[in-house]
Amino acid sequence: MVKFEGKSISEFVKGFKSEATRETYYKSLRQFLNDIDIEPDEFLRRTKNNPKWMERLVLDHVEKRRKEVGGSYFRKLTDALKHFFDMNDVDSGINWSKLTKMMPKARKVSSDRSPTTEEIRKIVENSDIRTKCLVLLMCSSGVRVGAFDYVAEKEERRYLSWKDVKPITKDGTIVAVKLTVYRDAPEEYTTFATPEFYKALLEYKQRRESIGEVIAPDSPLIRDVWDDNRHRKERNQDPRIARPLGSKAIANEMGRFLQKIGIRNGRGRHEFKQVHGFRKFFESQAQGSGVIEVAVKKMMGYLSSYYKPTDDEYLREYLKAVPHVTISEAVELKNKLEKQIVVSDKKVGQLERENVALQDRLGKIEVDYRDLRKLVEARILSPKS
Repeated sequence: MVKFEGKSISEFVKGFKSEATRETYYKSLRQFLNDIDIEPDEFLRRTKNNPKWMERLVLDHVEKRRKEVGGSYFRKLTDALKHFFDMNDVDSGINWSKLTKMMPKARKVSSDRSPTTEEIRKIVENSDIRTKCLVLLMCSSGVRVGAFDYVAEKEERRYLSWKDVKPITKDGTIVAVKLTVYRDAPEEYTTFATPEFYKALLEYKQRRESIGEVIAPDSPLIRDVWDDNRHRKERNQDPRIARPLGSKAIANEMGRFLQKIGIRNGRGRHEFKQVHGFRKFFESQAQGSGVIEVAVKKMMGYLSSYYKPTDDEYLREYLKAVPHVTISEAVELKNKLEKQIVVSDKKVGQLERENVALQDRLGKIEVDYRDLRKLVEARILSPKS
């Protein structure tokens, strides 16, 4: 096994915005270099001298392993190699278009559909408070799982913390939660989450404080498990000391949980992605609720050079989506009841207006009747000669 170290690797591990992506690329490149039995620095030196040598090496590796691994393996390897050479200033001579065309296509393991509200409701109803917070946050804000741990400026590892969450109130009621994503990173942006999420988050906070954890602004918003005695003893960890839950751990735990409650079975094709599906749920629900498309994109972290709304305008757009990205059946029933009340009020108003009109007509008829009666009586009392 080759030593995965040297100046080229020191440069390679820089520039990642997500810990999950860093680990995926790291694993792919290390496996490739082990297979071809070349040290990283030597691989870089020979590629600089002869890029075509590297292309042939990769293509030979593809042919060798084509029947052993799927297309996603080669796609990840290509991405890892591109990053390796980019970070080591190899910017010419490699025909990436050719290499990409020669790679087997990755098989899709998930369809593009988002989970339904009923499916998410089942997940939430069967989950612990920590998983509930995760699901409600991703469904109501559209954040990427990589937002829970990321790399900020100067290669500093950061994570979503309590200072990134701020409730927004109106007339004394929490109407939304303002969320700062990727704080202090070039990709930093602001989005929102629902009051339903914030209610669950406060319950989660109370549970953490009950074991003696002191939650400060820089504390991780979502932490590791503290009540698993076996794992705590293995790590020799004080449960009061929180460690942030990384994006890879979130994805792995969610995959196991979905299988446990019967939404997923086995390793075959699945109808929606185990974590990214929640982001797609937010996108489809927000668009269906009438939020303008550019605002939906901004809420999901896509940068826009021309959409610069005021804070009130931005919040107003999000509030359109709140009923649609709220998972609780009680809230759904409440919204339906409110709509029915509005419809009933309209019907009552219409009936009242019709009643007033009838009363007016009846009054006019009574006046006409009295006038007619007076006329008849006058004729009877004063007959013509």
